[in-house]
Amino acid sequence: MEAMALISDNVKILTDWALAILGGSIITILSASYLRPKSIYARLSYLLFLPAWCFIGLSMHYGSKIPLRVIAGEISPNLAGEIASKINSDFSDQQKFLSYGLGLLMAWLVIYLLWWIFHNEAKE
Repeated sequence: MEAMALISDNVKILTDWALAILGGSIITILSASYLRPKSIYARLSYLLFLPAWCFIGLSMHYGSKIPLRVIAGEISPNLAGEIASKINSDFSDQQKFLSYGLGLLMAWLVIYLLWWIFHNEAKE
């Protein structure tokens, strides 16, 4: 059960990162202090936020299952093997979906950076 507690600690860290990334990306969109593209093609890159948020939400969903499974393992030690298998699967899914979300946000950042470097719009 010590391994389950270690995984549970890591789940909290990943969930905290997911919440920070989610909040930061929302603030990025709502912020008025950065240069926004006028071109519709450049603004279409903002659609990458939607699936990124879905993946981050899925990451948090799978992470929220793990503490409950740890408690179930403590209550029912005879099911510890089955519960440990589910915890491993949930933890793997949490990491996977967080990585997908981060990948999409990174793609947006690269597109934005390229636009920022090569655009010729004047700041208002």
